[in-house]
Amino acid sequence: MPSRLRPAWRVTHVAVARPSTLATPTTQAALDDSLRSGRSLLGVQIDTGTGSLLFGAFDAGFARGVLGRGLLDGTFRFASGDLAPMRATVRQFGWGVSARSAEAVVVPLQTDGALAPLRLPLCEATVVIQGYNSTTQCIGAALPSGGRFDECTSAWRPTSATRVEGYITITAARSVRVPGTDGSLCDLLAGTDCGRPLDDWPRGTDAFGCGEAAWRFEAAFAATPARVD
Repeated sequence: MPSRLRPAWRVTHVAVARPSTLATPTTQAALDDSLRSGRSLLGVQIDTGTGSLLFGAFDAGFARGVLGRGLLDGTFRFASGDLAPMRATVRQFGWGVSARSAEAVVVPLQTDGALAPLRLPLCEATVVIQGYNSTTQCIGAALPSGGRFDECTSAWRPTSATRVEGYITITAARSVRVPGTDGSLCDLLAGTDCGRPLDDWPRGTDAFGCGEAAWRFEAAFAATPARVD
């Protein structure tokens, strides 16, 4: 169970809405599988003492527990270096909280079951948590599998109000290589070689963020209580 002073959660489901390239059924299936298996580890924590929220990748070298795959009773820690989590001041509103980071954060998402995670560079990242269940302490809800909750097979239903948002700029996207290809994240999002004129891109940018043209990133998520060092 999460600490009362520093409640934390492990992300169990991410439903990408934008950009459309990352919102396909194939990508969603790969995301769900990686989060259930623990190959992708994302977390969120609220520090009530400092009034801050952390969101980002958990270190893969966490201590697994003994229940199921060891994810429900494992102990996690946030990653460091270029995968360090965003840290931002929490703002309360009604039944929820939000936090917006002034620093860019890299969010690794497993978009292909056979490849390394795709690192999404988000600037002006915002995390909103609304719909927290005070009884189960979950964010969102798990659907029964075979009549009961199963760590490895139950599907999760997020609430659209609990989400992570941000911008992927052209500059940042050009610097990220897509695992298993010779192309960049910019090439993937644009649907062509980003070296071509912008007017020739099949999928152009759809927003302006962080001072330049960008793709808007929006994803709802669900999460289960977790222990975080």
